[in-house]
Amino acid sequence: MTESKYAEYLKDPLWIRKRKRIILRDGKQCTVCSAKKNLQVHHTFYYTDYREPWRYPDESLITVCKKCHKEYHEHHEHEFKKPPKIVVKKKFKPRRKQKMKKSKVVYHKQPKMCLAVSQAIRLGYRRNSLGQWVNIKV
Repeated sequence: MTESKYAEYLKDPLWIRKRKRIILRDGKQCTVCSAKKNLQVHHTFYYTDYREPWRYPDESLITVCKKCHKEYHEHHEHEFKKPPKIVVKKKFKPRRKQKMKKSKVVYHKQPKMCLAVSQAIRLGYRRNSLGQWVNIKV
């Protein structure tokens, strides 16, 4: 990655927002010497596919002052890691709705009866043991 491209990345609003969030998380001070001026955000490792600086997890970024950042880069080599595999799950595709079969409504599994019989029952008439219609409500 060229220096000019990286300088452009550092001016990007996405990086500026992430940088502010990391500095606030670390209490607005260097995590090494507790300095409160000239703060920078340092990547503890880099991915092998050279991603933009804001595409790294927050856990891989720390706040350091300019002096500590320079010393770190002078005395340590960059650590490179393979980027994590992103597993894309298949989208859930709902099943088509099936048409409901119309079923006959059966009340108490009684045999079919004519309208006159159902009205008689509703009015309080019942058949006695001889088969005659008798009004029960009387």
